Amino acid sequence: MTTSRTARADEPLLEVEDLSVSLRVAGEAVRAVDGVSFCVNRGETLGIVGESGSGKSMTASAIMGILPDKIAEIESGSIKLDGEDLLVLGERAMQKVRGRRIGMILQDPHTSLNPVFSSGEQIGEVFRMQAQAKARPSIKQRVVDALRDVHIAAPDVRSADFPHQMSGGMKQRVVGAIALAGDPDLVIADEPTTALDVTVQSQYLKLLKELQRERNIGMIFITHDFGVVARICDKVAVMYAGRIVEAGDVRTIFRTPAHPYTQALLATVPSVDDKPHRLPAIEGQPPSLFSIPEGCSFAPRCPKRMEMCSEAPPMLPSENEPSSGPHGAACWLLKDS
Repeated sequence: MTTSRTARADEPLLEVEDLSVSLRVAGEAVRAVDGVSFCVNRGETLGIVGESGSGKSMTASAIMGILPDKIAEIESGSIKLDGEDLLVLGERAMQKVRGRRIGMILQDPHTSLNPVFSSGEQIGEVFRMQAQAKARPSIKQRVVDALRDVHIAAPDVRSADFPHQMSGGMKQRVVGAIALAGDPDLVIADEPTTALDVTVQSQYLKLLKELQRERNIGMIFITHDFGVVARICDKVAVMYAGRIVEAGDVRTIFRTPAHPYTQALLATVPSVDDKPHRLPAIEGQPPSLFSIPEGCSFAPRCPKRMEMCSEAPPMLPSENEPSSGPHGAACWLLKDS
């Protein structure tokens, strides 16, 4: 089943403002997300890109309110959904947000699904949690409809199947059906295509875009793959060491990437138009959270670094944050241009 939503032009669906998240590791506090700001409108997809450890999934966990208890803490910022700040809500109120207003598609369907319950039981749990047990059609029919929406053949039969009886692509569709069963306004997809082969990945991305258009859903798509970004996203935020270092619409960033890190990431994407050649690699490793450089965090790996890069961190201009649309990058090379 699908639901049509009318986009509100006066207010973004999701606004994240100056979000900072710290982790306590071995008795020491380290900052995993540092002053992140972006927005997502209805019917729009924001891609968050970066290497492992850049803060992508930690940002998503903060939005969902599922940060590890006693380990992670939101230091500052706001997360507003339809103008309501989620950070002031208690756990009971957030339980009504998860699934109903925000759905999440996790990375690995093999571990996302419980092996001892059928796909139908796991999707049906969403409807039972929403107190829809007495609604018509029945939960069983709702489950079948949910599987049909994600293009699973013979959904009435497949609803009785257990995860081990399904292929990886089919399991990922079930995970998607669970995320969409609550008819949410926003979906966070945390690298959902990583475990899929290229053909199944293409089919899954096409399905997500189709469902997004039908339901006018806002989407955050977390990935390390710029090829996926090109296919599914409208805007992109590039993260490095917990910060957004470049942001803007996808076409502009692909055509004129401004930050050396974004340029390096795009250079590693193979092209079918080019002659076969060895793809360049980004030298070095992302910094440890325990030893973030005082200046630009990318400076130790940057071929264009200058003296000032090690003195102070460049900031993403506020007028060029993803929430305002134009292209902007946090790089000292651009301050005088």
